[in-house]
Amino acid sequence: MAEREGRLVFKALEQAGGLEALAATHEAVSAHHGNNYLPLLEAHYRSHRSALFTLVESIELESTNADRSVLDAVEYLHAQRGARGTLVPERVSVERTGPDGAPVTVRLPVDVDAFASALWRKILKDPDRPGMLVRRHLEVCVFSYLAAELRSGDIAVSGSASYAHLHTQLMSWQECAPLAETFCTEADLPADPAELTGHYRRLLAEIASGVDAGYPGNTDLKLEGGRPVLHRHKGAERSKEALTLEAAVHDRLPQRDLLDILTRTAYQLGWHHHFGPASGSDPKIKDTLGRYVLMMFTYGTLLGPAQVAAHMRGQISAAEIALAANKHATGEKVGKASTTVVNGFNRLDITSMWGDGKAVAADGSQIETWENNLLAESHIRYGGYGGLAYRHISNTYVALFSHFIPCGVWEAVYIIEGLLRNASEIQPDTIHADTQGQSLPVFGLAALLGFDLLPRIRNWHDLTFYRPDPEARYAHIDSLFGDEAIDWRLIETHWTDLLRTAISIRENRI
Repeated sequence: MAEREGRLVFKALEQAGGLEALAATHEAVSAHHGNNYLPLLEAHYRSHRSALFTLVESIELESTNADRSVLDAVEYLHAQRGARGTLVPERVSVERTGPDGAPVTVRLPVDVDAFASALWRKILKDPDRPGMLVRRHLEVCVFSYLAAELRSGDIAVSGSASYAHLHTQLMSWQECAPLAETFCTEADLPADPAELTGHYRRLLAEIASGVDAGYPGNTDLKLEGGRPVLHRHKGAERSKEALTLEAAVHDRLPQRDLLDILTRTAYQLGWHHHFGPASGSDPKIKDTLGRYVLMMFTYGTLLGPAQVAAHMRGQISAAEIALAANKHATGEKVGKASTTVVNGFNRLDITSMWGDGKAVAADGSQIETWENNLLAESHIRYGGYGGLAYRHISNTYVALFSHFIPCGVWEAVYIIEGLLRNASEIQPDTIHADTQGQSLPVFGLAALLGFDLLPRIRNWHDLTFYRPDPEARYAHIDSLFGDEAIDWRLIETHWTDLLRTAISIRENRI
């Protein structure tokens, strides 16, 4: 009886395509029910397997950072190319070239925990066979992560243009090492990678616990269906006394013309001395103060030399104004003149009434330009053609930095650049911005460079927060967090790469 039932079982398996096909069908059903599509990828990969192996064996790959886990996995696959079994061991013997040029046999592990996500690890490991991995899923996983590393620049192709080693533009670690301790001290960060991750782990845990403890008394933040909702605040009506004070200020404040203001500040601060011929010699202009003041008025108001000259009653021509701008002014000279004005403004007593200069707001406004230039483009958000004047405004109400950028770029790219190029006495450490100011890489760079980035984030309720530890749970705000915790080991592994990037930016090497 048992022999007959056994034959029927084998016959049913044969009709279903064999045990392997039945296992694949089971995985597909489990994938649909478990919201994990990764087991389904192998069917699409199978026909390209030979071409992918041939490709990676034909090119020379190199890691651009301290993490070699994906490259080691590719080398492991190369050694296991001829394997046909369902499971493969986590370690395999491979031959490498030793320091003396002789071949050396080493035991190479494939550490999927170092690079694969939790969903991948779930289908790669067989709980009944510890130390073994599912071969066909492992190949798809490694090639997928190799493609992602090539796109991000974490792995480079020697001799390639599109996939070249991007980090060659950075300072070498030998150059950065003497600067690392001072850099970390200025940014108020621990220099040791383990201390750094410990610092941020404690900080995140304390903030999350504080927000969770204060949630019952928070009248502004509510979780509705697990999604955070902030209630709007209506501003208070202005008091009668405030309106009276405003009227008195306007009544006593004298009317000043813009040209008068420019002339007076040039005379008192001497900002016009930053302009002159490229040779560095004294300008051969009779009235340098008047000419440079008129030049700044012409281009600062966007009137243009022809329009201004038409209202000067023959005292100056459009060519003379344009000559001063084209021959005696550069972006660097305008920046130095602006710094002189900012420093003079900062010495006024009234500036301390508005703020301490530690916070800055960054935003852009569209400026219409001629169409025939490299920056101008049309943008649907602004409904016009031109570029963006991107400004950093201090809480003392003075512009610290202005930069002209295309309309289509993500503005967060230019946030940190403005603070690094700020040479004035006002040195802010907190940045406020709109949604265009938020970006995951910029958040990381801001932390490394010692700035607090505080942008307004559109649809922030769709974001998922990482837990400081896998076991961390919260009574009220737990729905804000995903299932995964921060990979602190990954940050420690890449700490020297992060420092190289931040120091290279700080030293104006990139």
